[in-house]
Amino acid sequence: MASDPVRFEFGVTILGTDHPGDVKELLSFLSHKNKSIEPVAMLVKTEGNGCVNDFTRTMAYESYKETFSRAGFPDVGIIVSGGTEGVLSPHATLIYKMFGEALSVGEHSLSIGVSRTRELAPHEIGTVMQAELVGKAVRKAMHAALLGCSEEVKFVQIKCPLLRDDDIAAVSRTGKPVVVDDTYRSMALSRGASALGSALALGEINSLSDSDICANWDLFSTVTSVSSGAELRHCEVFVFGNSPRVPGSLVISSFIMQDPIDSAGVCSIIRPHALDRDEGQIVQLFAKADPIGMVRGKRTVMLDDSDIHSTRHARAAVGGVLSSIVGRTNIYVSGGAEHQGPRGGGSGAIISRKPLYNWAGH
Repeated sequence: MASDPVRFEFGVTILGTDHPGDVKELLSFLSHKNKSIEPVAMLVKTEGNGCVNDFTRTMAYESYKETFSRAGFPDVGIIVSGGTEGVLSPHATLIYKMFGEALSVGEHSLSIGVSRTRELAPHEIGTVMQAELVGKAVRKAMHAALLGCSEEVKFVQIKCPLLRDDDIAAVSRTGKPVVVDDTYRSMALSRGASALGSALALGEINSLSDSDICANWDLFSTVTSVSSGAELRHCEVFVFGNSPRVPGSLVISSFIMQDPIDSAGVCSIIRPHALDRDEGQIVQLFAKADPIGMVRGKRTVMLDDSDIHSTRHARAAVGGVLSSIVGRTNIYVSGGAEHQGPRGGGSGAIISRKPLYNWAGH
């Protein structure tokens, strides 16, 4: 870890979007900031279906990538997740460094590191090989975030690839088997492998085999969220934590939802005054939503509905619960929580402001 004082803190801003390729608010933000701002990561929620053919993810990914490159920031990490069912609002969460003179770094403050794997071959998706590659990327991102141990990690957001039909056809001609020939099922297996790779890196599990992925539900990460899509072939990894080496006015806290209506799991980490919405104490909330057939002994149709996919039901349900808690709809809720918290529940995190700032100018 670096011993020199860190001369930046992390800032977070939420940008609205009128359509998946809309970058107006990002352009406005960058144009009104001086050279003391450096974008680090962007997490985008689009109004797509979140399924294999959700091309809103690709549209958003390419639009933001081009915008950052033109602005001189080609290495910004970008993760796009489709699906803003129910009351959820399409938006983008921008995380950036603000440079200045550092004060005391005795208190843990928000830090984030970005890393990525190499491109995955189709036959590697949903396997232990993917998990191992993700694990290496998680450790690299921890180092970038100046996080010295797993206890300082509070949230890991990963974007991973899926198997498209042309991938499956191409691999079949090589004789190398893919894990599944169902493109939608490949999304779940890719998410599961990525989540377990993160769990391995953080010491939450000790070992992993291919047969565990999306089968052994006793294995999971309590701080990892994963989504999959066709817009990339590698895995993008963001590691969030509270570092004693980084100053700042923000912190991040983890929570677990045991089921889609577990509001208590979220409220347990919120300071009472943080729900004073005029004070803006809660900056952003991230959560996973897992489809489930029974909620507290009562049947749901999430897994039986042939018209609306189960992950869309789950996002709408969890999005409604969490929006009612924080009083806003531009929060980041992602569907499909394989090995991301207990089965039927999900992992999550809240970025909030500290009661007292320790940064010059606040």
